[in-house]
Amino acid sequence: MIFLPNVPDSTPFSFVFHAIQSFSYPQGHSQQQPLHRHPETMELLLVLEGNVHCTIDTKTYKVSSGTVLFIQPGSWHELKYTAAEQQNGYRLSFIRNLSTEHAPEAELPPVIPISDLTGLEALFVQLHQETDHPQADSKQMVHHLIEMIVALLSRFGDSRSSIDYRNFAETIRKVKHFMEENHCRSLTLENLADEFSLDKYQLARLFKQHTGMKSPPIHHFLPHGHSKTAAEYYRKFGGFHCGCNRL
Repeated sequence: MIFLPNVPDSTPFSFVFHAIQSFSYPQGHSQQQPLHRHPETMELLLVLEGNVHCTIDTKTYKVSSGTVLFIQPGSWHELKYTAAEQQNGYRLSFIRNLSTEHAPEAELPPVIPISDLTGLEALFVQLHQETDHPQADSKQMVHHLIEMIVALLSRFGDSRSSIDYRNFAETIRKVKHFMEENHCRSLTLENLADEFSLDKYQLARLFKQHTGMKSPPIHHFLPHGHSKTAAEYYRKFGGFHCGCNRL
């Protein structure tokens, strides 16, 4: 693995750490990363060939060729590279400076299909080159390359969302109805996402795109008398609770 020296927090750069490496596993050879987590590090995997299986917080994803996997900081995850086929691509991890005002990668879903694989791969190749053979301006180049990668992935993620969720109003209506029907249950964002075959990042993105709100405001949809308890849980961001047994 190749590392670029840490950039002090006092500098204007957005990233205090990054590491990039290519991976290549020939057919007939399997590889596995056991369950682990990175408290502060964002990790992503660009799969150029083959299929990688990943479990993130108990949910399993198949990451196919031409797809990027995002692993948010703090998430428990494991990766499996099967022996059935050749697999290659890039791994990139980074820690964003806490003083950065906006971190668009925090809103991205775990799996993003890439429509311009050649363009994205070129950015990874250049980033690998700047890291492996640093020059006087390599820190600036690394900063801009990672920002460009994140910006492109945000664009690809938005494009996928516009295809998958064109009927925003109908989906939101179904979510609202489900919350009303289950007002006596403890509900989390993960519960709602699973019910509608989404993940929590996709559901949060859907609500933000259509309503401007970051996530489903459950306390708005509950029968009168339950909204106070739900609102308290909503403000804690740990989950949504309808709490009928507590009132």
